[in-house]
Amino acid sequence: MDSNRVYLLNELGYRYHQINPVRGLKLGEEALEIAQSIDYKYGIYDAYNTMGSNHFTNSKYAEALQSFFNALKVAKKLNYDQQEISLLQNIGAVYCAQNHLREGLKYFLQVDSIRNQAENPDPRSQMITLRNISEVYINLNKIDSADYYILKAIDISNKTFNSTEPNILLSYADIQREKGNFNEALEALNFAINNLEQNGYTSSMISGLYKKATTFQKMNVNTKAFKEVNKGIKIAQENEFDDLERQGYLILHDIYINKKDYKNALEAYHEYKRINDKIYNQAQLNQLAQVQAQYEIEQKQKDYLLNEQKLELQEAQLERQNWIMMSLGVGMFTTIFFLVFLFKSNRDRKRKNTILTEQKSQLYEQQQELMVQTEELTQLNEEVLSQRDHLEKVNINLNDYNNRLTDSISAAQIIQEALLPFENRMKDSFQNNFVIYKPKDIVSGDFYWLVKRQNFHFLAVIDCTGHGVPGAFMSLLAYSLLNEIVEAEYESDPSKILNLLHAKLIKAISYTRHGKKHDAGMDIALCRMEYLENDDCKITYAGAKRPLYYVKDNQLQKISGTRLSIGGNKRNRNNMEFSNSELSLSAGDSIYLTTDGYIDNPNKNRKKFGTPMLEKLIEAVHGLSMTEQKEAFELALEKHQGNEAQRDDITLVGVRI
Repeated sequence: MDSNRVYLLNELGYRYHQINPVRGLKLGEEALEIAQSIDYKYGIYDAYNTMGSNHFTNSKYAEALQSFFNALKVAKKLNYDQQEISLLQNIGAVYCAQNHLREGLKYFLQVDSIRNQAENPDPRSQMITLRNISEVYINLNKIDSADYYILKAIDISNKTFNSTEPNILLSYADIQREKGNFNEALEALNFAINNLEQNGYTSSMISGLYKKATTFQKMNVNTKAFKEVNKGIKIAQENEFDDLERQGYLILHDIYINKKDYKNALEAYHEYKRINDKIYNQAQLNQLAQVQAQYEIEQKQKDYLLNEQKLELQEAQLERQNWIMMSLGVGMFTTIFFLVFLFKSNRDRKRKNTILTEQKSQLYEQQQELMVQTEELTQLNEEVLSQRDHLEKVNINLNDYNNRLTDSISAAQIIQEALLPFENRMKDSFQNNFVIYKPKDIVSGDFYWLVKRQNFHFLAVIDCTGHGVPGAFMSLLAYSLLNEIVEAEYESDPSKILNLLHAKLIKAISYTRHGKKHDAGMDIALCRMEYLENDDCKITYAGAKRPLYYVKDNQLQKISGTRLSIGGNKRNRNNMEFSNSELSLSAGDSIYLTTDGYIDNPNKNRKKFGTPMLEKLIEAVHGLSMTEQKEAFELALEKHQGNEAQRDDITLVGVRI
């Protein structure tokens, strides 16, 4: 399906914009070409947006603006309000990156005006826009205007989240510093830096330290300014943040200049120049490596095609030689036989003249039949050769199609695996955990999902309808919708998250473009986990056909989800309501989330592993370490399954509090 290919190309192209914008741009251009050929409007919009993001990262601002404006035209025609707002924000950012601050400000103000007129504007998006406006006014040296907009952002943050977002505080501190309110600026910076450090936002924390150093410099407290900037440089070095390290040395240079210490100022500038050259050289090396890799791939393809052509020519020559040798052999055999016959006939010619005449007549008839048979054999051989050539071409085409299909599925696998929480992300939220993730095919309809937002950790295991490619597309859609609900719409109540997920999925896939109903859906177990001051963990659970198992005080307990799935073609699907269950666990207790793939896996007698056996297994192994538990679950499944093929995608996640 070309529309699915467009979606995958755009998804992959957008993900490349931070790590390889050249590659990301090519993927966006390929998506655009396919989308235009099938008149896929949303794909055209998405491709232009992908191209714009990659141009922006690559500092090609004119091309980025052209792509974003093209995307904006499509979004306006299709009434994509949210996408239109996002594009206006991007356009403003591109203008500001070129130092066209007033032009960028015009678009940011337009976004703010649209959001103010909306019935339920997203508070987080509002704050981002207001902060962008404030930053522009700071650079335009209009401090009062900057102060007005940052205070609006602070007011929204306090009303929505009962606290001020740290990145907003960084901008607020810049304004207070410019107004000469140094103590107020330092107070805001200290609060923001502590918050950023606790939540692991290292790069933003370094920026806060640099702002703190600049504030001390303005106060002529150079000792403290040196301390803060050197602390930031050290953290940047430890995390290999070259750009932030470069910024730190530039600030250090300014502090030395302010102190009239020109020798150390020169050394700081040399460090700044060294890192700047390193960043530039690395960018050049990356670009050269990309060009070299592309050249090697193209050269290998050419060599492969040349070898294929040589092989086909050699096979054709060999076939022709075999046919000539066979024809000569038949001819020589016929000639020898005829000469022997003539010799014997001539010897007995006088005695058997009448017989010789009859034999000659018979021989003539045999020769005629042999010629006819030889001609038929030649035609038959030509037909066989033609069929063989045709079959070889068909086989080549099939191999080519299979390779392209496998490449496409492998690309989908890269995207899907990129969405899963990696081990380091799981460990950031849960010190003791294990994950068993076994797709039936290359890609999977199962996935597990983790999002950390403020003090909440959201963990879910999702089983989408089907497996393989259809299930994988459903999992991508489910992943996108969950992120939209929790991170963009900022919903934190698990039951409401499932209700919204259900409604959005129904809207997205209830009808195909041919008007036919679609009954695709998903089962899900979702937990919101909140660690309390006494190390206890408060868990709020909501589920659709998937239960929550937990072990508390060495006793296994189970909370069942609703009996209906998310989505699906049910009569009462629009009236479904999911509910929450709450429990409190202590250190050493554990929870388990699983799809039905584990319990449905059959053995050689077609008997499923089953829920009772799974529950007995949890009771038996819950006291082991998480690594040992994972091994036990995998061994039990392997012994049960034997040599039988896996029936469904399998996902099992365990977490110890």
